Amino acid sequence: MAEKPSISTTLLRNMILLALVALTAWSTLWALGEYRSYLTDSQDLREQLIQAQKDLLESQMDQVMTLVASKEKETEGLLKESIRQKVYEACAVAENVYKENQGKRADSEIVKMITDALRPIRFNQGRGYFFAFDLSGVERLFADRPEMEGKNMLDLADPQGNFVVRDMIAIAEKQGEGFYPYRWTRPGKEGWNHAKIAFVRLFAPLSLVIGSGEYVDDVSARVRDEAVARLVSLRYGKEGYFFASTIEGDTLFSNGRITKGAGNLWDLTDPNGVKIFQEQLRAASYPGGGFIRYSWPKIGSDVPIPKLAYVRGFPAWGWIIGTGTYLDSVDHVLDARKRALRRDLISGLAKSAGLLLLLVLAIILWARLISAKMKASISAFSSFFRKAATESVVIDPQKQHFSEFVDLAVSANRMLTDRLSAEKSLRESRERLAKSEEALLEAQHLAGVGNWSWEAGPDVLFWSREIFRICGLEGGVSGPDLEIFKKTVHPEDLSKLQDVFLRALQAREEYALIHRILRPDGTARCVEHKGRFLFGPDGELIRVWGTVQDITEKKDLERERRELDERLSQVKKMEAMGTLAGGIAHDFNNILGIILGNTELAMDDLPEESLVRESLREVRTASLRARDVVRELLRFSRKSEQVKKIVHLDELVAESLDAIRPHLPQGVRPVFEPFSSCPVMADESQIRQVLANLLSNAAEAMEKSGGTLRVAACMREIGPEEAESLRLVSPGSYASLSVEDTGEGISPENWDRIFDPYFTTRVPGQGRGLGLAVAHGIVTAHHGAITVKSEPGKGTVFTAVFPALTK
Repeated sequence: MAEKPSISTTLLRNMILLALVALTAWSTLWALGEYRSYLTDSQDLREQLIQAQKDLLESQMDQVMTLVASKEKETEGLLKESIRQKVYEACAVAENVYKENQGKRADSEIVKMITDALRPIRFNQGRGYFFAFDLSGVERLFADRPEMEGKNMLDLADPQGNFVVRDMIAIAEKQGEGFYPYRWTRPGKEGWNHAKIAFVRLFAPLSLVIGSGEYVDDVSARVRDEAVARLVSLRYGKEGYFFASTIEGDTLFSNGRITKGAGNLWDLTDPNGVKIFQEQLRAASYPGGGFIRYSWPKIGSDVPIPKLAYVRGFPAWGWIIGTGTYLDSVDHVLDARKRALRRDLISGLAKSAGLLLLLVLAIILWARLISAKMKASISAFSSFFRKAATESVVIDPQKQHFSEFVDLAVSANRMLTDRLSAEKSLRESRERLAKSEEALLEAQHLAGVGNWSWEAGPDVLFWSREIFRICGLEGGVSGPDLEIFKKTVHPEDLSKLQDVFLRALQAREEYALIHRILRPDGTARCVEHKGRFLFGPDGELIRVWGTVQDITEKKDLERERRELDERLSQVKKMEAMGTLAGGIAHDFNNILGIILGNTELAMDDLPEESLVRESLREVRTASLRARDVVRELLRFSRKSEQVKKIVHLDELVAESLDAIRPHLPQGVRPVFEPFSSCPVMADESQIRQVLANLLSNAAEAMEKSGGTLRVAACMREIGPEEAESLRLVSPGSYASLSVEDTGEGISPENWDRIFDPYFTTRVPGQGRGLGLAVAHGIVTAHHGAITVKSEPGKGTVFTAVFPALTK
């Protein structure tokens, strides 16, 4: 076989012709030198012109920002003057009503006449109204929320913890009148966190505080509208104007027109893809503002023109204010330079155009010859590869024009043979693997274990039948949508699963965790989830597969066993302590009987002036105290007898509060909230003991700081779940008694021990530690339950429930 020329040899011979291209090198170098000179001069000139435009824009923007800042300062002054004038008008109305009816009507009637006169008055587009309350904090007029009238508002606090009514009363009492900033509700909007400034004034003849308020946002909006009306008409130069929008992209004004409400600029894009507003927002975030460039048509034209804009942010109003100028004047100067350069280039290039034409014709003839030969070889290979996909064909190396194509033909024939052999082996391997995988999936299905996998290459997700059963789904899932996997996971556990998955992926190790899944019917199941990863030789992720097993029943049994163990432990502890307390109390009671009896006899044998008699009196007093302790121990141990009858908790609470009221520490204010009649079958003396212990405990908690002692009695229904958590005999109707204080509260570490006998958080020597234990024993003996909720620094609530009489 004759040796054929190679592509490299053919190209080398013909490259000699390319030496003629050297003729064009001189022209190219000359043209490049001229062009570089043009670029340098044009760049310097452009920068000078643009800097002049920037200086003009900054000077104009300084004037506008000065105007906006002066407008912003007017906001608070306008707001205060507005509400002060309205409150003066309201006080004038009150003065007229008072003078006309003084001595003719009771003060309470006059107050009602004043509030009735002020209630329908509205101002500031219906936002403004009047309110009034007496110096004790009772709301007399609340035009926005009339349901609050008649209630004491001293404890009402705004979201920042300020006691609004108390603070306003303090201003009226000390100064007679004054302003007060706070957070409040707003008509037509949700929440209590709306900034407001109120002006209150004391109407001394009736000890009535009259006030009104205005929302800061409303006054600020009015001032901003005035600023827009002023700025929209400003002009400078031939085409200079100002524009503004909010930081969210809502347009305000532009080019002499108010555009507020006309739309959002967030996605406004110029013809070159520049997000105009987003670039403005970025530039305005800098302290001194910044410049941006984009293209936009002039008014009356559709042709985009490069534009330079300068913007600044005004954070107090959330505005972005800017102005701009078109750069077409700069481009006109640069175009003149460019036309001169073009004339010079044409003159120089015309001299070499003839020679270049001859070289181009020679290259074209050579290229067509080589191209025809290569095209024939490539066509032969294309035909071969099309047929090789479905047929066992070969390509003839003898028909190729170049040696490189001969080598390729031999390699292609060998590759086809090897591929056919590999495909046969691969088919046989896949058949064996498919049978093995089917057997494994069936075994896992029988064992209640679901199998899943994800292939990174084709991006395909696969679930076995068992996973569909566990997740309560029907059908099958296969495809690139991995979101299906996420939707089955309980929303509260999704982040935990993702964290475990990502940590295992980064560490390239297996993972395992227990989490919940959410079925389409709304039921949750607990599953054990395991997985592992397969990586390629270059570290890329190839495959992820894992197993899922439903362990809900197992987890439920474990939880129930723990709860039963805890309950059993608590019952045994209380029974043991009750038995011990009862035995000690009986024995100690017998000893006290002997001590008291002999002390009485000894005192009878001594004269009144005897010093020994005084010592015996102290012994007798101490013995009586010990007898009271014994009675509490007997109640705690449930050894004392009960005499049950119908008892109304609400009446009993009222009596107990009347009895304890004179003994409350200074600064403690009792409040009783009876919601309904609460009849129960109980031992009245023991219920009184529970009340006395809870009230005494609450009063002691507020002994230093004072506060409100709130007692409530009501009827309520307790469902099965709550009855089980409270360890009640059965769900149903229960009488609820709650005692709430605003004291120091109970630390979380003491919650589980609060009802233990002799446990107390008081200093040594104060309290016996039996009050709450006795209360717990009495409530439990009446088939009820007692709970405690507390937060350190905010107070404590004890709630006792008793089976109610429903007939």
